[in-house]
Amino acid sequence: MLVMAAQLQRPSPRDGIRRYKHLVIRDTFTNIQRTILPSWFNVFPKEAGEWIGGPPAMHKLQFQDRWGPIHLQVDFMGLGDDRVENLLRGYEATGFYANEVDFFDYNSIAWLRTRMGRYPSEMDGGPTWFGGWMDFNAPEQDHWLYTLLVDGEIPGMSPAKMARGVTFHVQPGGLDPAAENRHNLPRRYYETMLETMPDWLARRLVHNRWGYSRDGMPVHPEFNDALHVATQRLDPVPGVRLRIGMDAGGTPAAVIGQELAGGFTRHFAEVVSGPGTGPRRFGEMLLETLQERARAFDVREIEGIVDPSAAYGGNDEGADPHWLRAVQDVVKFPIRPAPTNKPLARQQALKTKLTRMSDGRPSFLMCPSMKILRKALNSGYHFRKIQLRGASGRFDTKPEKNPFSHVAEASEYFELGGTGGLLTAMGMETRRRPMQVVGGDYDIFGDAG
Repeated sequence: MLVMAAQLQRPSPRDGIRRYKHLVIRDTFTNIQRTILPSWFNVFPKEAGEWIGGPPAMHKLQFQDRWGPIHLQVDFMGLGDDRVENLLRGYEATGFYANEVDFFDYNSIAWLRTRMGRYPSEMDGGPTWFGGWMDFNAPEQDHWLYTLLVDGEIPGMSPAKMARGVTFHVQPGGLDPAAENRHNLPRRYYETMLETMPDWLARRLVHNRWGYSRDGMPVHPEFNDALHVATQRLDPVPGVRLRIGMDAGGTPAAVIGQELAGGFTRHFAEVVSGPGTGPRRFGEMLLETLQERARAFDVREIEGIVDPSAAYGGNDEGADPHWLRAVQDVVKFPIRPAPTNKPLARQQALKTKLTRMSDGRPSFLMCPSMKILRKALNSGYHFRKIQLRGASGRFDTKPEKNPFSHVAEASEYFELGGTGGLLTAMGMETRRRPMQVVGGDYDIFGDAG
Protein backbone atom coordinates (compact mmCIF):
# COMPACT_ATOMS: atom_id res chain seq x y z
CA MET A 1 0.00 0.00 0.00
CA LEU A 2 2.80 2.38 0.82
CA VAL A 3 4.48 2.01 -2.59
CA MET A 4 1.09 2.20 -4.31
CA ALA A 5 0.37 5.48 -2.53
CA ALA A 6 3.70 6.83 -3.79
CA GLN A 7 2.92 5.67 -7.33
CA LEU A 8 -0.45 7.46 -7.25
CA GLN A 9 1.16 10.76 -6.26
CA ARG A 10 0.92 13.47 -8.95
CA PRO A 11 4.23 14.46 -10.60
CA SER A 12 5.84 17.72 -9.59
CA PRO A 13 5.21 20.53 -12.10
CA ARG A 14 8.87 21.54 -11.60
CA ASP A 15 10.70 18.34 -12.52
CA GLY A 16 8.13 15.56 -13.01
CA ILE A 17 9.22 13.65 -9.86
CA ARG A 18 6.54 12.07 -7.66
CA ARG A 19 7.47 12.75 -4.05
CA TYR A 20 6.03 10.88 -1.09
CA LYS A 21 7.01 10.76 2.60
CA HIS A 22 5.58 8.12 4.93
CA LEU A 23 5.86 7.74 8.71
CA VAL A 24 5.91 4.30 10.31
CA ILE A 25 5.31 4.60 14.06
CA ARG A 26 4.97 2.18 16.96
CA ASP A 27 5.02 2.30 20.75
CA THR A 28 8.82 1.90 20.98
CA PHE A 29 11.70 2.01 18.50
CA THR A 30 12.94 -1.30 19.94
CA ASN A 31 9.72 -2.95 18.79
CA ILE A 32 10.16 -1.41 15.34
CA GLN A 33 13.62 -2.96 15.13
CA ARG A 34 12.31 -6.29 16.35
CA THR A 35 9.15 -6.63 14.22
CA ILE A 36 8.82 -4.09 11.40
CA LEU A 37 12.33 -3.56 10.05
CA PRO A 38 13.10 -7.25 9.33
CA SER A 39 9.99 -7.41 7.14
CA TRP A 40 10.84 -4.08 5.52
CA PHE A 41 14.37 -5.18 4.66
CA ASN A 42 13.03 -8.35 3.03
CA VAL A 43 11.46 -6.08 0.40
CA PHE A 44 13.78 -3.07 0.47
CA PRO A 45 17.33 -3.93 1.62
CA LYS A 46 19.35 -1.18 3.25
CA GLU A 47 21.58 -1.08 0.17
CA ALA A 48 18.61 -0.22 -2.06
CA GLY A 49 18.81 3.42 -1.01
CA GLU A 50 20.13 5.76 1.63
CA TRP A 51 19.65 4.19 5.08
CA ILE A 52 20.07 6.05 8.39
CA GLY A 53 19.72 3.71 11.37
CA GLY A 54 18.45 6.19 13.96
CA PRO A 55 16.51 6.33 16.15
CA PRO A 56 14.55 7.66 14.44
CA ALA A 57 15.50 5.72 11.31
CA MET A 58 15.06 6.84 7.72
CA HIS A 59 15.16 5.08 4.37
CA LYS A 60 15.31 7.16 1.16
CA LEU A 61 14.53 5.31 -2.05
CA GLN A 62 14.56 6.43 -5.66
CA PHE A 63 13.07 4.27 -8.38
CA GLN A 64 11.13 4.54 -11.58
CA ASP A 65 8.02 2.88 -12.96
CA ARG A 66 6.49 3.26 -16.42
CA TRP A 67 4.97 6.62 -15.44
CA GLY A 68 8.23 8.20 -14.36
CA PRO A 69 10.55 8.74 -11.35
CA ILE A 70 9.55 8.41 -7.66
CA HIS A 71 11.35 9.74 -4.58
CA LEU A 72 10.11 7.86 -1.52
CA GLN A 73 11.17 8.61 2.06
CA VAL A 74 10.08 6.35 4.93
CA ASP A 75 10.70 7.42 8.53
CA PHE A 76 10.57 4.92 11.42
CA MET A 77 9.78 6.32 14.87
CA GLY A 78 8.92 4.91 18.28
CA LEU A 79 6.91 6.89 20.80
CA GLY A 80 8.78 5.62 23.85
CA ASP A 81 8.27 7.92 26.82
CA ASP A 82 7.97 10.99 24.63
CA ARG A 83 4.68 12.72 23.93
CA VAL A 84 3.70 12.45 20.28
CA GLU A 85 3.28 16.23 20.20
CA ASN A 86 6.93 16.71 21.18
CA LEU A 87 8.09 13.97 18.81
CA LEU A 88 6.29 15.28 15.74
CA ARG A 89 6.18 19.05 16.27
CA GLY A 90 7.03 20.63 12.89
CA TYR A 91 7.10 17.24 11.15
CA GLU A 92 5.68 17.06 7.61
CA ALA A 93 4.61 13.88 5.84
CA THR A 94 2.11 12.56 3.33
CA GLY A 95 0.86 9.45 5.11
CA PHE A 96 1.41 7.27 8.16
CA TYR A 97 1.19 3.68 9.31
CA ALA A 98 0.61 3.12 13.05
CA ASN A 99 1.43 -0.44 14.09
CA GLU A 100 -0.22 -2.13 17.13
CA VAL A 101 -2.20 1.03 17.71
CA ASP A 102 -4.09 -0.49 20.66
CA PHE A 103 -1.01 0.51 22.69
CA PHE A 104 -1.54 4.18 21.74
CA ASP A 105 -3.94 6.65 23.28
CA TYR A 106 -6.37 8.48 21.03
CA ASN A 107 -4.67 11.84 21.57
CA SER A 108 -1.57 10.43 19.87
CA ILE A 109 -3.59 9.49 16.79
CA ALA A 110 -5.41 12.82 16.76
CA TRP A 111 -2.09 14.69 16.81
CA LEU A 112 -0.56 12.33 14.25
CA ARG A 113 -3.29 13.13 11.75
CA THR A 114 -2.41 16.83 11.92
CA ARG A 115 1.06 16.09 10.53
CA MET A 116 -0.19 14.39 7.36
CA GLY A 117 -0.93 16.09 4.04
CA ARG A 118 1.96 18.53 4.53
CA TYR A 119 4.30 16.89 2.00
CA PRO A 120 5.07 17.46 -0.82
CA SER A 121 4.71 21.22 -0.86
CA GLU A 122 2.36 23.00 -3.22
CA MET A 123 5.46 23.94 -5.21
CA ASP A 124 5.67 20.23 -6.12
CA GLY A 125 1.95 19.83 -6.69
CA GLY A 126 0.87 19.02 -3.13
CA PRO A 127 -0.30 15.56 -2.02
CA THR A 128 -2.64 13.65 -4.31
CA TRP A 129 -3.78 11.63 -1.29
CA PHE A 130 -2.97 11.90 2.39
CA GLY A 131 -4.02 9.96 5.46
CA GLY A 132 -2.99 6.80 7.19
CA TRP A 133 -3.77 3.29 8.24
CA MET A 134 -3.50 1.45 11.53
CA ASP A 135 -3.50 -2.17 12.65
CA PHE A 136 -4.13 -3.77 16.04
CA ASN A 137 -5.27 -6.85 17.89
CA ALA A 138 -8.86 -6.41 19.04
CA PRO A 139 -8.69 -4.69 22.46
CA GLU A 140 -11.29 -4.67 25.20
CA GLN A 141 -14.65 -3.13 24.46
CA ASP A 142 -14.07 -0.02 26.56
CA HIS A 143 -11.00 0.92 24.48
CA TRP A 144 -11.08 4.16 22.46
CA LEU A 145 -10.80 2.11 19.26
CA TYR A 146 -14.28 0.69 19.86
CA THR A 147 -15.69 4.19 20.29
CA LEU A 148 -14.04 5.35 17.07
CA LEU A 149 -14.53 2.33 14.82
CA VAL A 150 -17.77 0.75 16.05
CA ASP A 151 -19.69 3.68 17.51
CA GLY A 152 -18.27 5.95 14.81
CA GLU A 153 -17.67 8.71 17.36
CA ILE A 154 -14.58 10.72 18.23
CA PRO A 155 -13.43 9.61 21.72
CA GLY A 156 -13.71 12.21 24.44
CA MET A 157 -16.04 14.50 22.50
CA SER A 158 -19.09 15.59 24.47
CA PRO A 159 -21.65 15.78 23.05
CA ALA A 160 -20.61 12.91 20.81
CA LYS A 161 -19.25 13.93 17.43
CA MET A 162 -19.28 11.55 14.48
CA ALA A 163 -15.93 10.48 13.05
CA ARG A 164 -15.62 11.16 9.32
CA GLY A 165 -13.42 9.53 6.72
CA VAL A 166 -12.63 6.44 8.82
CA THR A 167 -13.17 2.91 7.50
CA PHE A 168 -12.77 -0.31 9.47
CA HIS A 169 -11.82 -3.73 8.10
CA VAL A 170 -11.90 -6.85 10.31
CA GLN A 171 -9.39 -9.60 9.61
CA PRO A 172 -10.81 -13.13 10.11
CA GLY A 173 -9.81 -14.84 13.36
CA GLY A 174 -7.07 -17.45 13.41
CA LEU A 175 -9.51 -20.39 13.43
CA ASP A 176 -11.98 -18.83 11.02
CA PRO A 177 -12.35 -20.79 7.72
CA ALA A 178 -11.33 -17.58 5.92
CA ALA A 179 -8.23 -17.07 8.13
CA GLU A 180 -5.30 -15.45 6.34
CA ASN A 181 -1.57 -16.17 6.45
CA ARG A 182 -1.88 -19.58 8.17
CA HIS A 183 0.51 -21.06 5.61
CA ASN A 184 3.30 -18.94 7.14
CA LEU A 185 2.63 -20.24 10.67
CA PRO A 186 3.57 -23.53 12.35
CA ARG A 187 1.04 -26.35 12.15
CA ARG A 188 -1.70 -26.07 14.82
CA TYR A 189 -0.34 -22.65 15.82
CA TYR A 190 -3.63 -21.22 17.10
CA GLU A 191 -4.90 -24.55 18.40
CA THR A 192 -1.81 -24.84 20.58
CA MET A 193 -2.30 -21.30 21.88
CA LEU A 194 -5.82 -22.20 22.99
CA GLU A 195 -4.56 -25.06 25.16
CA THR A 196 -3.07 -22.69 27.74
CA MET A 197 -4.58 -19.29 26.94
CA PRO A 198 -7.49 -18.02 29.09
CA ASP A 199 -10.75 -17.34 27.29
CA TRP A 200 -10.65 -13.56 27.71
CA LEU A 201 -7.26 -13.41 25.96
CA ALA A 202 -8.02 -16.03 23.29
CA ARG A 203 -11.08 -14.03 22.30
CA ARG A 204 -8.79 -11.14 21.33
CA LEU A 205 -5.59 -12.77 20.12
CA VAL A 206 -6.95 -15.92 18.45
CA HIS A 207 -10.52 -15.12 17.41
CA ASN A 208 -9.92 -11.39 16.80
CA ARG A 209 -13.07 -10.33 18.66
CA TRP A 210 -13.49 -7.34 20.92
CA GLY A 211 -12.38 -8.38 24.37
CA TYR A 212 -14.19 -8.09 27.63
CA SER A 213 -13.11 -7.08 31.10
CA ARG A 214 -11.85 -9.88 33.30
CA ASP A 215 -14.29 -8.58 35.91
CA GLY A 216 -17.20 -10.10 33.99
CA MET A 217 -17.89 -12.93 31.55
CA PRO A 218 -20.25 -12.37 28.58
CA VAL A 219 -23.60 -14.12 28.79
CA HIS A 220 -23.44 -14.70 25.03
CA PRO A 221 -19.81 -15.43 24.06
CA GLU A 222 -21.22 -16.94 20.84
CA PHE A 223 -21.88 -13.43 19.54
CA ASN A 224 -19.40 -12.55 16.79
CA ASP A 225 -19.35 -8.85 15.96
CA ALA A 226 -17.95 -9.45 12.49
CA LEU A 227 -20.62 -12.08 11.71
CA HIS A 228 -23.76 -10.93 13.49
CA VAL A 229 -23.69 -7.18 12.73
CA ALA A 230 -24.77 -6.13 9.23
CA THR A 231 -22.32 -4.07 7.20
CA GLN A 232 -25.04 -1.54 6.38
CA ARG A 233 -28.38 -0.36 7.75
CA LEU A 234 -31.13 -2.98 8.02
CA ASP A 235 -34.71 -1.98 7.25
CA PRO A 236 -37.88 -4.01 7.81
CA VAL A 237 -39.08 -6.28 5.01
CA PRO A 238 -42.59 -5.31 3.79
CA GLY A 239 -45.26 -7.95 4.33
CA VAL A 240 -43.47 -9.65 7.24
CA ARG A 241 -44.93 -9.17 10.71
CA LEU A 242 -42.93 -7.02 13.12
CA ARG A 243 -42.06 -8.47 16.50
CA ILE A 244 -40.99 -6.38 19.48
CA GLY A 245 -39.22 -8.04 22.38
CA MET A 246 -39.53 -6.09 25.63
CA ASP A 247 -37.96 -6.11 29.05
CA ALA A 248 -40.23 -4.43 31.58
CA GLY A 249 -39.47 -2.89 34.96
CA GLY A 250 -38.05 0.45 36.00
CA THR A 251 -35.62 0.69 33.05
CA PRO A 252 -37.59 -0.84 30.19
CA ALA A 253 -36.06 -1.64 26.82
CA ALA A 254 -37.14 -3.14 23.51
CA VAL A 255 -35.74 -4.55 20.28
CA ILE A 256 -37.74 -4.34 17.07
CA GLY A 257 -37.23 -6.88 14.34
CA GLN A 258 -38.63 -9.63 12.19
CA GLU A 259 -38.29 -13.37 11.81
CA LEU A 260 -38.04 -14.22 8.13
CA ALA A 261 -38.71 -17.49 6.35
CA GLY A 262 -36.21 -20.15 7.41
CA GLY A 263 -35.97 -18.78 10.95
CA PHE A 264 -33.68 -15.83 10.13
CA THR A 265 -33.88 -13.18 12.85
CA ARG A 266 -33.28 -9.56 11.89
CA HIS A 267 -33.11 -6.83 14.55
CA PHE A 268 -33.25 -3.33 13.08
CA ALA A 269 -34.05 -0.94 15.97
CA GLU A 270 -33.75 -0.64 19.74
CA VAL A 271 -35.52 1.42 22.38
CA VAL A 272 -33.43 2.04 25.48
CA SER A 273 -34.77 4.07 28.39
CA GLY A 274 -33.32 5.51 31.56
CA PRO A 275 -34.10 4.54 35.15
CA GLY A 276 -37.57 5.50 36.29
CA THR A 277 -39.17 5.42 32.84
CA GLY A 278 -42.85 4.65 33.30
CA PRO A 279 -44.91 2.40 31.01
CA ARG A 280 -46.78 5.24 29.28
CA ARG A 281 -43.56 7.11 28.45
CA PHE A 282 -42.00 3.86 27.27
CA GLY A 283 -45.00 3.25 25.00
CA GLU A 284 -44.54 6.71 23.53
CA MET A 285 -40.85 5.96 22.89
CA LEU A 286 -41.86 2.78 21.08
CA LEU A 287 -44.27 4.68 18.85
CA GLU A 288 -41.64 7.32 18.07
CA THR A 289 -39.17 4.63 16.98
CA LEU A 290 -41.78 2.79 14.91
CA GLN A 291 -42.72 6.05 13.23
CA GLU A 292 -39.07 6.58 12.31
CA ARG A 293 -38.08 3.03 11.29
CA ALA A 294 -41.34 1.27 10.32
CA ARG A 295 -43.77 3.99 9.26
CA ALA A 296 -45.46 1.77 6.65
CA PHE A 297 -46.52 -0.88 9.15
CA ASP A 298 -50.03 -0.97 10.57
CA VAL A 299 -50.66 -1.95 14.21
CA ARG A 300 -52.24 -5.16 12.88
CA GLU A 301 -48.81 -6.12 11.52
CA ILE A 302 -47.05 -5.71 14.89
CA GLU A 303 -46.92 -7.91 17.96
CA GLY A 304 -45.06 -7.52 21.22
CA ILE A 305 -43.67 -10.11 23.59
CA VAL A 306 -42.66 -9.17 27.09
CA ASP A 307 -41.32 -10.47 30.37
CA PRO A 308 -44.27 -12.32 31.99
CA SER A 309 -43.87 -10.31 35.20
CA ALA A 310 -45.25 -7.32 33.27
CA ALA A 311 -48.57 -9.16 32.97
CA TYR A 312 -48.77 -11.35 36.05
CA GLY A 313 -46.49 -9.71 38.58
CA GLY A 314 -44.18 -12.03 40.45
CA ASN A 315 -40.99 -11.96 42.46
CA ASP A 316 -38.90 -10.11 39.88
CA GLU A 317 -37.54 -6.76 40.95
CA GLY A 318 -39.82 -4.03 39.60
CA ALA A 319 -42.57 -6.51 38.60
CA ASP A 320 -45.85 -4.74 37.91
CA PRO A 321 -48.91 -6.70 36.77
CA HIS A 322 -50.40 -3.51 35.27
CA TRP A 323 -47.32 -2.58 33.18
CA LEU A 324 -48.33 -4.48 30.03
CA ARG A 325 -51.82 -2.99 29.96
CA ALA A 326 -50.48 0.54 30.45
CA VAL A 327 -48.04 0.16 27.51
CA GLN A 328 -50.66 -1.48 25.31
CA ASP A 329 -53.11 1.36 25.94
CA VAL A 330 -50.54 3.67 24.32
CA VAL A 331 -49.23 1.57 21.42
CA LYS A 332 -52.52 -0.18 20.48
CA PHE A 333 -50.86 -3.33 19.12
CA PRO A 334 -51.16 -6.66 20.98
CA ILE A 335 -48.50 -7.57 23.54
CA ARG A 336 -48.36 -11.05 24.99
CA PRO A 337 -46.27 -12.41 27.85
CA ALA A 338 -43.38 -14.70 26.97
CA PRO A 339 -43.89 -18.40 27.80
CA THR A 340 -41.35 -18.08 30.62
CA ASN A 341 -38.88 -15.67 32.14
CA LYS A 342 -36.50 -18.38 33.31
CA PRO A 343 -33.00 -17.05 32.52
CA LEU A 344 -31.73 -20.34 31.08
CA ALA A 345 -34.68 -20.64 28.70
CA ARG A 346 -34.54 -17.14 27.27
CA GLN A 347 -30.74 -17.14 27.07
CA GLN A 348 -30.82 -20.44 25.21
CA ALA A 349 -33.40 -19.10 22.75
CA LEU A 350 -30.93 -16.40 21.69
CA LYS A 351 -27.89 -18.70 21.81
CA THR A 352 -29.64 -21.05 19.37
CA LYS A 353 -29.86 -18.26 16.81
CA LEU A 354 -26.31 -17.03 17.43
CA THR A 355 -24.84 -20.48 16.78
CA ARG A 356 -26.98 -21.43 13.78
CA MET A 357 -25.96 -20.94 10.14
CA SER A 358 -28.18 -21.64 7.14
CA ASP A 359 -27.06 -21.45 3.51
CA GLY A 360 -23.84 -19.88 4.71
CA ARG A 361 -25.68 -17.05 6.46
CA PRO A 362 -26.04 -16.40 10.21
CA SER A 363 -29.54 -16.90 11.61
CA PHE A 364 -29.11 -13.74 13.68
CA LEU A 365 -28.28 -10.33 12.21
CA MET A 366 -28.60 -6.88 13.72
CA CYS A 367 -28.47 -3.35 12.33
CA PRO A 368 -25.21 -1.48 13.07
CA SER A 369 -27.31 1.43 14.38
CA MET A 370 -28.19 -0.63 17.50
CA LYS A 371 -25.20 0.54 19.52
CA ILE A 372 -26.42 -0.48 22.99
CA LEU A 373 -27.41 -4.03 22.04
CA ARG A 374 -24.14 -4.41 20.15
CA LYS A 375 -22.15 -3.47 23.24
CA ALA A 376 -24.38 -5.66 25.38
CA LEU A 377 -23.82 -8.79 23.32
CA ASN A 378 -20.10 -8.14 22.93
CA SER A 379 -19.57 -8.09 26.70
CA GLY A 380 -21.68 -5.45 28.46
CA TYR A 381 -24.29 -8.09 29.35
CA HIS A 382 -22.22 -10.33 31.58
CA PHE A 383 -21.92 -12.47 34.68
CA ARG A 384 -20.19 -10.57 37.46
CA LYS A 385 -16.98 -12.03 38.79
CA ILE A 386 -17.26 -13.18 42.41
CA GLN A 387 -14.71 -11.51 44.66
CA LEU A 388 -14.11 -14.34 47.11
CA ARG A 389 -10.90 -15.84 48.37
CA GLY A 390 -10.27 -19.05 46.49
CA ALA A 391 -13.01 -18.28 43.93
CA SER A 392 -10.72 -17.25 41.07
CA GLY A 393 -12.42 -17.60 37.69
CA ARG A 394 -15.90 -17.96 39.21
CA PHE A 395 -18.89 -15.87 38.36
CA ASP A 396 -22.38 -15.17 39.63
CA THR A 397 -25.23 -17.25 38.22
CA LYS A 398 -27.36 -14.28 37.21
CA PRO A 399 -26.30 -11.59 34.73
CA GLU A 400 -25.40 -8.30 36.33
CA LYS A 401 -28.10 -5.65 36.12
CA ASN A 402 -26.50 -2.71 34.31
CA PRO A 403 -27.26 -0.33 31.40
CA PHE A 404 -26.78 -3.20 28.92
CA SER A 405 -28.77 -5.98 30.54
CA HIS A 406 -32.26 -4.65 29.77
CA VAL A 407 -31.90 -4.45 25.99
CA ALA A 408 -30.12 -7.81 25.92
CA GLU A 409 -32.98 -9.44 27.80
CA ALA A 410 -35.40 -7.77 25.38
CA SER A 411 -33.56 -9.54 22.56
CA GLU A 412 -33.88 -12.84 24.44
CA TYR A 413 -37.64 -12.31 24.84
CA PHE A 414 -37.83 -11.53 21.12
CA GLU A 415 -36.42 -14.98 20.39
CA LEU A 416 -38.76 -16.63 22.89
CA GLY A 417 -41.61 -15.11 20.87
CA GLY A 418 -40.82 -17.24 17.84
CA THR A 419 -41.68 -20.88 17.22
CA GLY A 420 -38.14 -21.95 17.96
CA GLY A 421 -38.15 -19.96 21.19
CA LEU A 422 -41.37 -21.58 22.34
CA LEU A 423 -39.95 -25.03 21.72
CA THR A 424 -36.82 -24.03 23.63
CA ALA A 425 -38.91 -22.89 26.60
CA MET A 426 -40.95 -26.10 26.57
CA GLY A 427 -37.86 -28.29 26.36
CA MET A 428 -35.66 -26.50 28.88
CA GLU A 429 -35.15 -28.06 32.28
CA THR A 430 -36.09 -25.22 34.56
CA ARG A 431 -35.37 -26.74 37.94
CA ARG A 432 -32.53 -25.16 39.86
CA ARG A 433 -29.25 -26.76 38.93
CA PRO A 434 -25.58 -25.81 38.48
CA MET A 435 -24.86 -23.99 35.24
CA GLN A 436 -21.86 -25.02 33.16
CA VAL A 437 -20.05 -23.11 30.45
CA VAL A 438 -18.56 -25.41 27.84
CA GLY A 439 -15.35 -24.54 26.09
CA GLY A 440 -14.19 -21.77 28.42
CA ASP A 441 -11.91 -21.61 31.41
CA TYR A 442 -14.57 -20.36 33.81
CA ASP A 443 -17.08 -21.96 36.15
CA ILE A 444 -20.41 -20.45 37.07
CA PHE A 445 -20.56 -20.39 40.83
CA GLY A 446 -23.87 -21.42 42.42
CA ASP A 447 -27.27 -22.39 41.04
CA ALA A 448 -29.17 -21.20 38.00
CA GLY A 449 -32.79 -20.27 38.50
